[in-house]
Amino acid sequence: NKEMNKQRERGRISGKKFGGGNNEIKFYEELNHPPIVFTGYESTKLFTQVTALIKDGETVEEVGTNDNVEIILKKTPFYAERGGQVGDTGILINEETQINVLDTQAPVGYLNVHTSHITSGLVRVGDSVTASVDNDRREKIKRNHTATHLLHAALREVIGPHVKQSGSLVESDRLRFDFTNMKAISDHEIAEVELKVNEKIRNNIPVEIHWTTYSKAVAEGALAFFGDTYENKVRTIKIDAPWSYELCGGTHMEFTGGIGPFIIISEIGIGAGMRRIEALTGIKAEETVRRQADLLKTLSKQLNAAQDTLVEKVSEIQRDSVSSKKAFLDLESELMKAK
Repeated sequence: NKEMNKQRERGRISGKKFGGGNNEIKFYEELNHPPIVFTGYESTKLFTQVTALIKDGETVEEVGTNDNVEIILKKTPFYAERGGQVGDTGILINEETQINVLDTQAPVGYLNVHTSHITSGLVRVGDSVTASVDNDRREKIKRNHTATHLLHAALREVIGPHVKQSGSLVESDRLRFDFTNMKAISDHEIAEVELKVNEKIRNNIPVEIHWTTYSKAVAEGALAFFGDTYENKVRTIKIDAPWSYELCGGTHMEFTGGIGPFIIISEIGIGAGMRRIEALTGIKAEETVRRQADLLKTLSKQLNAAQDTLVEKVSEIQRDSVSSKKAFLDLESELMKAK
């Protein structure tokens, strides 16, 4: 809603940007906080404890209504942005206070930091709170993240095994996927990739999650990406393996059918040998298809032509326009001669 967006913007302005600067990293390292236990794979709600509060770049013991603050919890269901997947949002509440979590980041290691706005009440270090992730937003992110795995596998099948992911952005309303390829993808290839992804979605394939060792996963053919560093124990995602088998710490659907429709909306070059695809899933894809259908319907009425003849109708109008322009120029020339 509008108020939540305003609070999120205030949080972005007043909070740290987690850009990885040396001073910033040093600050969080010097907190000497143990790694945060992430419970968000199993549940999006948790009773937990506030272990640190950071306001204006300094640790504090207490904050109150309308304060923007970074909160660290003993355990958290909030996913911190990494691997291209954006951080979770949601709320923290107890009997005294309500807090909007506007973003979750991990400035160092597995130290999940919740950029927050105190809506009402006070919160102190040591307080217990119920942490609840925005489930609707998390579900949309999961759809898009699982879709990136399907997209990657489909690109490798259609374009070739040389295609490798070089970056991604997984948000609630869209996905962006960067990959290696020397030339643009043709319209026919894009259509084929879309078809293969939607086929895997329609088949409602289980998304299998396994923990294993890095060496074993790679030996089995799992893909790892764009300079990520991995511990010895890694989380893998299998979808119709070996068709799609990747190392990934992100959140995912349990079955591909939950992704809904998948459409590619753009494919562009972003550098030498680098391409970028943007795509939509679920309700966003449905809304886009509906807008396109409405546009075709409007054009059909305005041009007084059936939708399947719109291309012919536009070509006819273009030809008539060229003929009319030529006739006008010929007439103008005759008038100049008469003068």
